[in-house]
Amino acid sequence: MASIFRQLIFPKLVAIARLDTVATAAAGGYVGKRRDVSVVNANDDTPRTTGRTETIVRLPAQIEMGVDEDAAPTPLGNAPRSRRVLVFSADDLEDLGLVQDGRCLLKVQDRLHAVYDIETEALVELIPDPPGLYCQHANPRGEDMGPGGWNLFEMVFEDRAKGPRNT
Repeated sequence: MASIFRQLIFPKLVAIARLDTVATAAAGGYVGKRRDVSVVNANDDTPRTTGRTETIVRLPAQIEMGVDEDAAPTPLGNAPRSRRVLVFSADDLEDLGLVQDGRCLLKVQDRLHAVYDIETEALVELIPDPPGLYCQHANPRGEDMGPGGWNLFEMVFEDRAKGPRNT
């Protein structure tokens, strides 16, 4: 039985690459005390490799209007700036095992991988990585409702700046 809380507006199926911190650490994927993820850049035009270990999960989400490759001025010229806001139903997250002890297991540093049509599962958009869109904010919404006291979960994905930006 579908509850009123499960209703998202124009939902899409999104694929999120969840950062597995334990596997990343075991593979030597962190650098320094700040636990930055290591990146190896090749000089022969081959794709970069990272020390990230990820698990991809697909789930329904409402995609809020956002910025897609807005030009941001930098000292070295213009750099694209992208931002996507996704809203998830707490019931969907719980059904997929992504809620534990009333807390959502999706978190900052997870990466938006792709967007699919929810009915046909046809690819709508594959997010290029690099630069990638990484979660910068992850917050429960709709307090005092649903499992754990919330019924919606919001994630804000942004690209990573290649240098300082004027905002």
